Amino acid sequence: MLTQLAASLPILIRSFWILATFAALVGLIPLPFAQGFRNAVLLSACRGKLMEIKPPHALGPLSDWTVPQKWFAHFYAIGAIWNAVITFFFLSSPLYYSLDPTHEAVYLMVLVLLEFHLVRRFLETVGLMRYPEQARMHGIAYLFGVVYYLVLPLTILPDDAFESIAQFDVKMEGVHGAALGTAGKVGQDLLHLLSLRNKLSHSHYLLARLAARSGIGSKSPRRRRSTSITTGTKKTTTPRYRIPRGGGFDYVSCPHYLGEIVIYLGLVVLTGGLVTGPWLVANLVLAAGLTHHWYQEHFKTYPKRRRAIIPYIY
Repeated sequence: MLTQLAASLPILIRSFWILATFAALVGLIPLPFAQGFRNAVLLSACRGKLMEIKPPHALGPLSDWTVPQKWFAHFYAIGAIWNAVITFFFLSSPLYYSLDPTHEAVYLMVLVLLEFHLVRRFLETVGLMRYPEQARMHGIAYLFGVVYYLVLPLTILPDDAFESIAQFDVKMEGVHGAALGTAGKVGQDLLHLLSLRNKLSHSHYLLARLAARSGIGSKSPRRRRSTSITTGTKKTTTPRYRIPRGGGFDYVSCPHYLGEIVIYLGLVVLTGGLVTGPWLVANLVLAAGLTHHWYQEHFKTYPKRRRAIIPYIY
């Protein structure tokens, strides 16, 4: 039974990514015959300040089903634990020993890099980001996020890995030997990833400082260059959101999303698993577009030349 389920996983995983990509594309492209479905996708994509522009009456009784936005940390915690489990069993499987040294190194490297990325994002989310208590995200988006981080590590593996893992043939010596044998290559690629992650973390750091400056989730007196929402089209007696400035924010509204695309596409190229690429791009472009639109609507002084996610283009 377990072996049969493992054999069907590649088809289920591909179906998941195809459906997810279709949903993201519908959210990006306003098709007249799919307006109801598009509104549901846009509602699911709304979180935090974007909840102000959510489509009305989408998803019927589920329209107001939300969870705290700070639950984003759950995604990375679940993903890191699950990826570690998958990595352990994959390195212990008979299939791993049958791979040539190059493929062994590639799969181990990508799984380790993904683990590093997930742990880093978890630490950033719980230690750097400050979400206000009233910040929410839709419940469907939360459920999808959990499923996404369960599916992602499985997508990295070769199709015949699942049946091999299902045998639960654990060989600790092989795990240790594989890790030591490719440690040099993994270390080298970790240094490259660290360089990119530092740039991405800088964007998160700017957002966190901006939140502190605006009084979001913190009473810190720290100050940063920014423009209050009270200068925009909608005024509030307690300024909460400001225009982010500095670093990649001088070019796009969501440099952190652009960094995520680069990181994940790098992992996709390494494994040759192109099925995830279209969804990664479409989903983050959709989120960046919504965020960019929100800034433009709320700030008269928002930089005209700033794009949503791709400098000088979009």
